[in-house]
Amino acid sequence: MKTYYSNINNFILLTQDLDNLSFEKKYENFLQILDKNKKDSVLGKKKDEDKLRSLVGAILIHKAIDDYNKAATPYFMEYIPNSKNMPITKKLKFAYAKDGKPYLEDFKDFAFSISHSKDLVCASLCHKDEFDKIGIDIQFKAGKKSDLIAKRFYSDFEKDFLDSIDECNKKDVFFDIWAAKEAYVKMTGDGLKKDFKSFDADITKGSIYENNKIAAKITNIPISPIYSTYIATPL
Repeated sequence: MKTYYSNINNFILLTQDLDNLSFEKKYENFLQILDKNKKDSVLGKKKDEDKLRSLVGAILIHKAIDDYNKAATPYFMEYIPNSKNMPITKKLKFAYAKDGKPYLEDFKDFAFSISHSKDLVCASLCHKDEFDKIGIDIQFKAGKKSDLIAKRFYSDFEKDFLDSIDECNKKDVFFDIWAAKEAYVKMTGDGLKKDFKSFDADITKGSIYENNKIAAKITNIPISPIYSTYIATPL
C-alpha cells in the first residue's frame, strides 16, 4: 500500500509566475495525465482551488502507481512538485463501478481512494493481492459543529467514548472518529447513504465494529497535527 499527501499551496507557488493564465493553461502539463472525461470533470468545477484539489488527487495516484514496486518508499510520504513538467508515464482513465466506487480502467488490479480537506489532498493505493478495496479520509480540525454532528451521526459507543475524553483533547478525538467513519464508508462504497450510527469506530483498537463483529481495520496516518487522517482496509 502506498499513501501520498500534498499541499495544494505548493502547486500554487510553483505556478505563481503564470497567474495571468487560465487554470487549464497554468496546469496543462499536469492535466496531461488525465483522460478526457476526468480532465473535463476537473475543469468543470467552479473554483480553481476545487479544480486543483481534484487534479492533485489524480497526480498522487499517478505517483503511487509509478512508485508501487519501489520497496524503499515509505508507507506514507509527502509529494512536493519540483517542476511544472510532470513526467507522463501513463494516462489515467477513471471509471465508476455500480456502487459508485472509482477505479482505473487500465489498472484494475489496483484499488485506490482519494480525500481532501482545506489545503491537503491525500491518496492511498494498493494492489488487490493486498486488499481488494480501501478508503481514506482526511479532516481539517476546524469548522464543524461537533456536538450536532456527534448527536446525528455517532453511535452510542462513540458518543460515550467522546464524553469520556477531557476537553483539551475532545476536538482531536472527534475528528479522528469522523475521519475513521468516513474512511470506512468510502472503503465499502456505501458513502453517505450508510447509516453512520450502525457501526462503531474504535480508534483505540484500530477497528470498525458492525453487527457486533470486526468489519474493518482503521489506521491513523500522522500527516499533520491539525488534520485527522485515517485509512480503512478489509480484515
